Amino acid sequence: LHFYRKKSGGYSLFLRPLTEDRRFLYYINRLSTSMQPVKAAVMAAMINDYIESYARVIDLFAGNGTLLMERDEALKTKVMFAVDTSEEAVKAGRENAKAKGRSVNFVHRSAFTFDSEEPFDEIISELPDLYEKNSTDRSEFFEKLGAETKKILRRGGKAFYLTSEGNEIKAMIRKTDGIDFLNEMQFDEKRSIFILEKKV
Repeated sequence: LHFYRKKSGGYSLFLRPLTEDRRFLYYINRLSTSMQPVKAAVMAAMINDYIESYARVIDLFAGNGTLLMERDEALKTKVMFAVDTSEEAVKAGRENAKAKGRSVNFVHRSAFTFDSEEPFDEIISELPDLYEKNSTDRSEFFEKLGAETKKILRRGGKAFYLTSEGNEIKAMIRKTDGIDFLNEMQFDEKRSIFILEKKV
């Protein structure tokens, strides 16, 4: 049993079976910087009330794409894009997606230089660890993230960002016209899922 404390004071309960869960067998290429599939599945379950079926979904910091594939497992997507600066992660992700039988468009590029002719319904990302960055670098990162969020989401589209940088992401929301705060869900001791929506 896994208990996750909510900001409201309540708890979410998740069951982890002792028997092998065969849906994680696709995770053949592991990277230390990528999200573990069990945690990715928990995040996908927590945001289930906000996601939609057959959505165009992108992960801007995808690593090997585990979070995207668990999002697709929770509710079927139409199109998935995985963006990452690591060539190793992109290669590992393509092999994992093939093992799972999923079609994921892996793009070896910076999140902030990615562009798409068609907007996305959802962004789902575990944001990078910024502990070693100074306040100026963190502010610059979130300024760019706000601009990218607004650029690639459709009107009414949602972003799900897992991060420990709560103050920075709240400042980003205040500074980015057309991006509204919907909810904050406590994920673990240090991090929360911030749910945003593009209004205009």
